[in-house]
This record gives sequence, structure tokens and C-alpha cells, in this order.
Amino acid sequence: MERLLKSLEPYAKRVNEALDELMAQEKDSLFFNPLMKFMRGGKRVRPIILLLSHEACGGKGNPEPAAVAIELIHTASLIHDDLIDGDVERRGKNAFHVDNGKEMAILAADFILALVLRVASMYENKQVGEVLSWASKRMAEGELLEVRLMREGEPISLDDYLKVLELKTATLFEASSRLGAIIAGRVDLADNMASYGRYLGLAYQIKDDLLDWGGERELSSLVREGDLGFLSELADNFIEKAFRGLEPLEDSEAKEKLRKIAEFAVKRSF
Repeated sequence: MERLLKSLEPYAKRVNEALDELMAQEKDSLFFNPLMKFMRGGKRVRPIILLLSHEACGGKGNPEPAAVAIELIHTASLIHDDLIDGDVERRGKNAFHVDNGKEMAILAADFILALVLRVASMYENKQVGEVLSWASKRMAEGELLEVRLMREGEPISLDDYLKVLELKTATLFEASSRLGAIIAGRVDLADNMASYGRYLGLAYQIKDDLLDWGGERELSSLVREGDLGFLSELADNFIEKAFRGLEPLEDSEAKEKLRKIAEFAVKRSF
């Protein structure tokens, strides 16, 4: 486990350097310092998956800006998630809205969207912008669906639970791995990589929920008790499907790291 995390450090460094470069252009913005403080210390799992997918698909093109866009979208989702749920802490630190106010927490998403649009404009391939747009839209749908289910407060079906996970969590994993293939010029592998990311994201979130089952403001607390026994087995099944998404790739260190990340995901969450 420690060996895997150590091997991913160079990829996290690439993401952080690209993030610093992009954000340096916004140093005069009112959003600059609050966002940089909030993003400090993140594990960068999703953008790392993009970089590894890109490398595993041949490594052509420049994946760093897209990796930063993925991290920014993830950041916006965390800010709004904490605001909606009323959580006051994130990663052992104050939630964004606690330090900066609800108004900035709401408007930060607009600012982040502008940055993501700028990243999309850097790529001649329109598919990059389309995937980033698709991911943002689906994540918003997932957040709203979760809010509605939580407000109803009634036991929910396994299908409803998985739908939220697919939209809210798996979408960004899927976008990350798909973009890696697209930027590398391997559109023929994009669906396979997307499958890897989608099923990895689903398994990751299920395992994460199983560790914290029944939290007061967690959707998992509404899942019918009779469905709980299937979830661990279902997560393992999803990881097997994620592995199958990697099968068409040539053997490489990057492919092996993607496989190790999936193995790690079913043991503990990021």
C-alpha cells in the first residue's frame, strides 16, 4: 500500500505544478487565496488516474491542463457538498464555507467553471471540453438527486442508491480515465478506459460508505437493510469489471498502477 502511494507521488507533483501554473494567472482574484488554501493537501486521485490512463494509452499530447480541470471540478463538488450538508469540516480542516462564507462558496463554482472553460479552450480536440461538460452536468444531477432522496427521508432502493453513486462519484473517475485516452490520441481505447473509471468509482464509493455506514446526513443511511449484504459483493464485482476495461492495453507500468489503484480501492478509500 505504501509502495503504491509512493509510486504515485511524481504524478501528484505534476498535477500540483500544473495547478499552480494555472492558478498563478488568477493571483489577483478574490477567489485565489481561499481556493489555493482549500485545495492544499488533496490526494489528487482523479487527476492521477487521468495521467496514468494517458501514459498507458501511449502518452502523446499534454494531459496536465485536463488533469487540473478534473481537480477543479472535484473541488467545486466538495465545496457545494459541504455547504448543502451543513458539514463544518473537510479533511480535518474547516469547510470552505466556514472560512469564507456561504456567498463565496456558491460563487466559487462559477469561478471554477470559468477556469475549466479556459482549460477546454486549450485543446484543439473538442472531445476534451465535451467530456468535462458531461461530467459537470452529471455530477450536478447526482447532487440534486441525493438532496431530494434525503429530504424524503424514506428508505430507498438499491437502484436509487447506485444511481446517485454513478452520477455523483463515478462520473468524474470515468471522465478522468476517458480523457487520458482521448488526449493520447487513442479514441479506440476511450470506452475501455471509461469503463475502468466508472466501475472503479462505483466500487470506491460503496466501500467508503460501508466504512461509515449510517451517518446522519449520509444517503447510505436510507438504503434498505435487506440490500446491505449485497453491497460488498457488488463492489468486488465492479472492480472485476474495472480490470476488464484495462485488458486491451499493452502491458506497462502505468497499466499496472491503474490495476493497483483498483485493488487498493476495495481495501480502503482515498
